[in-house]
Amino acid sequence: MGLKDVRELYLEEKRAVCHFRARLVIIVGNTLVPIFYGLDHILAPAYASSFLKVRLLNTFLSLFLLGYFFISKNLSLKKINILTSIYCCSLGLMIAYMCSLLGGYQSTYYVGIILVLLGMGVLMPWQTIYTSFNGISIYAMYLAIAYTPGFSTEALANSSYFLLSIIFVLILSNYWSEKLRFKEFVTRQELRLVNEQMFSLDQAKTRFFANVSHELRTPLALIQGPLVQFYQEEQNEEKKKRFALCIRNVHRLLNEVNDLLDFAKLESGRMMLAVAPLQIDVIAYKSAQL
Repeated sequence: MGLKDVRELYLEEKRAVCHFRARLVIIVGNTLVPIFYGLDHILAPAYASSFLKVRLLNTFLSLFLLGYFFISKNLSLKKINILTSIYCCSLGLMIAYMCSLLGGYQSTYYVGIILVLLGMGVLMPWQTIYTSFNGISIYAMYLAIAYTPGFSTEALANSSYFLLSIIFVLILSNYWSEKLRFKEFVTRQELRLVNEQMFSLDQAKTRFFANVSHELRTPLALIQGPLVQFYQEEQNEEKKKRFALCIRNVHRLLNEVNDLLDFAKLESGRMMLAVAPLQIDVIAYKSAQL
């Protein structure tokens, strides 16, 4: 399997993972956005009704996207990433608007943007380009929308320090995580190929045992028949003992060949074990007689 084939398989697996994670992101966001409405009543009771409208608007958008993800099972990886980026940016836009009403850069609501960035980085296995674009876009929205005349440079520096630091860490983390995920996928594919090769070798071994056992069984059966006939027709006791010894050895060899055949059938699944209680002392006595 070439590197191109491995990468295609990796992207297909990543598409399925991103599709699942996108739904998870929206469900988590759709749960937290209404819950934090209670915080609005505590920190900004005068704007609670305005914030409720914004939160409901964001909730309707998230429900639409969630339904679209559940209906569309075969979305491309690019479309999944774009739609989840739109949703995450909508959260950043909503929080930036709230900050603009609560004092701009001095508002502590920018912590919500930090939560969005962290959730985005933890839950979505994006490519580095998407993480970078979304992080920078959300920060730019915050700068543009939360701007107020005569803003405090100290407050802007404080919020910007935390936001940019988190964005930088997320980009680095996403970059290395992507490399590790691909490396782990390649390792899994190599293990799968090794397992397939081992299974093929095991099947070849089973076929070899079965073929060899069949080839040995036929001549042994042909040898056993004349030996039994010679034993029955022979009058000399000394010769009869020798024939009997030959017959026992041929019989023992046939049992060994039959065991090989049974083992091959068990490995191939064509025979099931019939478990039953046995008397060990009787079996040992019969074996001693042979």
